[in-house]
Amino acid sequence: MKTAILLGAGSSIPAGYPCTNAITNLVLTGEGITRASDSSYYIEDNAEEARDGTTELANKMARKLYSEMKSHNEHYGMDQNPNYEEIAYLATQGCEQWSGEIDNPVILEFINRLRIELASEICKLKDHSHKTCLDNAGNDDMLASLFEETRNYIADIVWRCLLRRPGPLNHLEIIKYIYEKSELTSISTLCHDNHLEAFLRNEGIALADGFSDSTEADIRFWNSNLFSDEKTTYLKLHGSIDWFELKPHSGDIYDYSVGLLAPHLDCRRLKTSTGDWLDSCGRPLLLIGTFNKISEYSSGIFRDIHCCFRSTVRKADLLVVCGYSFGDKGINSEIVDWICGDRKRHLTIIHPDKQYLLSHARPAIRDNWNEWEKHESVSVIDKNLEDVGVSDLSL
Repeated sequence: MKTAILLGAGSSIPAGYPCTNAITNLVLTGEGITRASDSSYYIEDNAEEARDGTTELANKMARKLYSEMKSHNEHYGMDQNPNYEEIAYLATQGCEQWSGEIDNPVILEFINRLRIELASEICKLKDHSHKTCLDNAGNDDMLASLFEETRNYIADIVWRCLLRRPGPLNHLEIIKYIYEKSELTSISTLCHDNHLEAFLRNEGIALADGFSDSTEADIRFWNSNLFSDEKTTYLKLHGSIDWFELKPHSGDIYDYSVGLLAPHLDCRRLKTSTGDWLDSCGRPLLLIGTFNKISEYSSGIFRDIHCCFRSTVRKADLLVVCGYSFGDKGINSEIVDWICGDRKRHLTIIHPDKQYLLSHARPAIRDNWNEWEKHESVSVIDKNLEDVGVSDLSL
């Protein structure tokens, strides 16, 4: 049987990585978060005393956006609290409204209200001699920059939270079993961390991840032509903590490339046999948000990655999904199109609580569920990933 695997961020929790709620709480409290001279945000034990005004503003903006989303959820009778992805989505909307990437007149009233509210917050910080990166900006530029800072604040917190060594990886043994007992068309993950590929390579599974095998000073460069049938296609659909956009020291926008960096490298300045490379923004390529991801799937290396995801899943008769709450509209569309494309296809979901899963899934999945069950196109293994045994799978 031809099989594809899709793992969501929940599959990384048994390896010791924080859950979505834990990261969201850190974004909202700002506990231990500080902005360094390199314009990046770090998590430090004693950061409260040295916390700067820019961090204060980014945290206040994140909390305001959280409140806006919470009011929206309550209005529509949704009982779940917003998460950091939803906060990042609102911040991205603000950025793109100012840049002209989107044109949504409905947002303007919200932006005007934020401008007034945040002006008073900035005055309070200045009264306490807090410096911010926005001090010399006009009112409009200030708000545009603050949307951008808030997005960076969230992205850096996610990045720093995932910069840790994974714990035990026994929960992934079932992935190895699927690899051995079926013809895998691809393994895809929404995780930003590296625990899954570390496990697979440790088990001797050769992966085609789109990056070159040869390295220059421990940098593997992106080359979508490297996907092949000789290795298992491995796709990180939302980016990775070790992917950075690089350019030569003397290059321009035509020379940009994406490099996968070894853990010990400083992303700010990299020496290779062909010269110096510079990171373009100081943070990795991570797709964070909700609906904004759909447009990002069609740009840069993500265009190649999601094209490959679509083609490899279409080759599969069985799609095994775990750790994914069906909250990504773009991924959901691919799953719906895949199931409806052939009556012989089957979706197997590993999740301990089917009703909870359906209540939190987006309508594209929830509204089709009964029809899929009627035609035996979907089934749920009501266990956590680490508890799934070989007898639970029909391969």
